Amino acid sequence: MYRLIDEIFEDGRREGRLEGFKEGLQEGMEKGVEKGIEKGIEKGIEKGIEKGIEKGMEIGSEMGVRRVARNMLEAGMPYEVIERATGLSRDVIESLQKQVN
Repeated sequence: MYRLIDEIFEDGRREGRLEGFKEGLQEGMEKGVEKGIEKGIEKGIEKGIEKGIEKGMEIGSEMGVRRVARNMLEAGMPYEVIERATGLSRDVIESLQKQVN
């Protein structure tokens, strides 16, 4: 009789451990997914900011080069000198010349 009671208790403990394991696994997976999403969003924002800064710097640099070219055109400098100094193509310089006039 005690043996039967022990077996019943052991079965109950086994079922309890299994149920606890399942619940713990489910909870762990949910928390892991949450954390993963949060980390992914953080990384995405960081990358977006980096890309935005890089693009802004490129645009700012290009605008600065064009400003220098316009100033050189206003000073009457030849296209060849402006091409060498700025790296801009003749077509771009001619387009800037139209804006200066």
